[in-house]
Amino acid sequence: GRPALADTGRHRPTSAAQYATMMQIRRILALDPSSTVCGFAIGNTRGEIEQAGLLKPSGKHQAIERAEEIAREVVDLIELWGIDAVVVEPPAPAAAPRKGQNQRGQATYGMAVGIIWATIRWHWSTPIESVPADLWTRHRSKARRIEEIAARITSYDKASDPGGDCADAIGLLEWWAEKERMRPDAAIRN
Repeated sequence: GRPALADTGRHRPTSAAQYATMMQIRRILALDPSSTVCGFAIGNTRGEIEQAGLLKPSGKHQAIERAEEIAREVVDLIELWGIDAVVVEPPAPAAAPRKGQNQRGQATYGMAVGIIWATIRWHWSTPIESVPADLWTRHRSKARRIEEIAARITSYDKASDPGGDCADAIGLLEWWAEKERMRPDAAIRN
């Protein structure tokens, strides 16, 4: 296993990019969270997807309980898969509500992402990097992103991912891995 960050005698990194320069990142968890479902993808720095899916909390719970349930499942994934870095798509700042979503829904979405983020930080020393959607999606529509993932990954099932959350987690992981491979110090980490 990797040494605890406190044992390295170095500054604790605040982002996955900083962490990558300190230790070799082998496995990444990408998340596209909300208060109702969380798309996730697990892969490596070459962008190869090892596992992807949706975390679906009980619909019987209130939003805060659903977010806590998702957060616990994320921590379980980190522990089970030996995740070295987490990449999360946060809510867009001052974004207009999603189609069919009111301002209250936007606040609930932001709260859910915050709970998931804080739980990862509290329970695990895995670095987290925030990547805004407009950066990694390159302004492609969700429908286009879903089609691109379906064309590249034969195991991806559009019917099982009606909101495209799993597809977006896969796309986020692929984008992050490509960005990391382009860094000048990438040769020493891959």
